[in-house]
Amino acid sequence: MKKNIKTIAAISVFTIVFLALVSCEKSSTSPVDQPFHHDPISETFDEANKPSYETRTYDDNGTSRSYELMLPWNYDKDYNADRIYPLMINVHYSGSLVAGNTDRMQDYPCFCLDAAANSDWVYAMVAELVAIYRIDTNRIYLAGFSAGGSGSYPFASNLKAQQGLTIAGIVRCAGGSNTALSEAIAGKTSVWYHVGLSDSYDFGYGNGLLSEDPNDERRISNQAYAYVKGLDTSVGADETVKTDTYNDYERTTTALSQAGVEFFKRSHYAGMGHSAPAYGDPEVVEWLFNQHLSNWD
Repeated sequence: MKKNIKTIAAISVFTIVFLALVSCEKSSTSPVDQPFHHDPISETFDEANKPSYETRTYDDNGTSRSYELMLPWNYDKDYNADRIYPLMINVHYSGSLVAGNTDRMQDYPCFCLDAAANSDWVYAMVAELVAIYRIDTNRIYLAGFSAGGSGSYPFASNLKAQQGLTIAGIVRCAGGSNTALSEAIAGKTSVWYHVGLSDSYDFGYGNGLLSEDPNDERRISNQAYAYVKGLDTSVGADETVKTDTYNDYERTTTALSQAGVEFFKRSHYAGMGHSAPAYGDPEVVEWLFNQHLSNWD
């Protein structure tokens, strides 16, 4: 009888330890119970201190490279001395989701960087900015339209490979190539992909193909969505479809989410060509600034 009790106790201990290990293993690739939520602090904004882009230079092994950087509103105020801020990178000079919009610069204070191209010096320059300024490395964001949309994927992958920095979220608009992020960041970098159903770039840089069928497998946006859906980290994800109207276009958004975190969204705009109305959509900015690497700890 005592032997049986010892056996049962041993099995129970083993079971508890095994379940604990399984739980730890699962938590390393699953979203947290309480996703990050952007909540700006209350502060006073003086129009005289309104931020603007400044032209700066980076020493690329003796070659001077210029770039545009905007600091967050009230960055130099004493009460913000210990505050860290997101970095918003605009790929290939394709416009900004935040800079130039007073309300957004106040509601979503951040560094805004215009990155001209996917070059090694650009990734090194981003790392230099992280070392110099109070940048939250859990909240580095990308946005790009057209070539910038396509370029957002290699930019994010190369920044991780060369400088060890992981992009938390990408707003990709009308990209015509690159359907997958590198394995190092796939499943950690959230993406909202926007494309018009009348945009031939969705078939690869305007190669003449055109189909209004939103399910056409030749579409770059559908291939990018299928790639993420097939990742091991997407197993068990909830898939939702929402149809609404934005900027006079009917928009159908398919989203993958886990524990309340929408980590991949694909929005198709009926009748829209090579355009990017997402840049004017406050919902897009809100989604992006809620992306945080701690969501996947």
